[in-house]
Amino acid sequence: MKVKKIVKGKAVRKVAAKPAAVNVSLPTERSKPLESLADYSILIYGTKKIGKTTLGSMFAKALFLLFEPGGKALAIFERPILNWIEFKEYIKLLIKDKKFDNVIVDTGDVMYEQALEYVCKKLVISHPADEDWGKGWKALKQEITKEVYKLLNSGKGVIFISHSKEEEIKTRGGDKFNRTTSTMSGQAKELLEGVVDIWAYYAYEKDKRVLYILGDDYIDAGHRIEGRFLYPDGTPIKKIPMGNSKEEAYKNFVLAFENRLPKPTASTVVPKKKGKIKLKTK
Repeated sequence: MKVKKIVKGKAVRKVAAKPAAVNVSLPTERSKPLESLADYSILIYGTKKIGKTTLGSMFAKALFLLFEPGGKALAIFERPILNWIEFKEYIKLLIKDKKFDNVIVDTGDVMYEQALEYVCKKLVISHPADEDWGKGWKALKQEITKEVYKLLNSGKGVIFISHSKEEEIKTRGGDKFNRTTSTMSGQAKELLEGVVDIWAYYAYEKDKRVLYILGDDYIDAGHRIEGRFLYPDGTPIKKIPMGNSKEEAYKNFVLAFENRLPKPTASTVVPKKKGKIKLKTK
């Protein structure tokens, strides 16, 4: 809200400016679900060098915002992001842009670290915890949420990339098990998993690559797109075989979204080992 100063003699009185008029209206029709996988927001995390960035390169007219170097072997539209101010400026350009359909943020981990550094410099502190009453953490959350929402509301499909890790979970009964999750900071992970349409885990099972889109006690994954990622018989798809090439990986991802991925037969299902689940990593 703008503030006007009114000077009368030597006294200065501040008066809040009248808010600008806003035109709003109620909808007359229901919105229609988006029909293309590329229109949705996605978080893909997984094993290093498995092909997360390469999979992103298969989305047509995608711009890569590279917080980490990783696109040297790919023919892509890309810009290295050296600091948070640059990221904010690129978001402004993307809001006006008509050329690109998708934005790949690689990685969400470093994106968060740059936001943290920016907020600390702005508040003249060395760490968000230095501010009393959680003000530093609140400022960081507000800053990163504001810019991520701008990007998600730009009209483009946005893909965030991260790495994976295993963390030990202890139940109330004292039992322990490992859960696979993103390496992002807790605040960034909470934000992105809460706003994206799909969060998926890219992993190896023996010598095969798979993309988990439904999670369980051991894996963080899921989606909020009703009527999608179903086999032709209507049963939900939990994981997508990603094949041996970027073309096959992208094709199967799209087929799964469009409910056209063939359901695996008994002979193609990898038998589960009894006991603790452990996925192959590199």
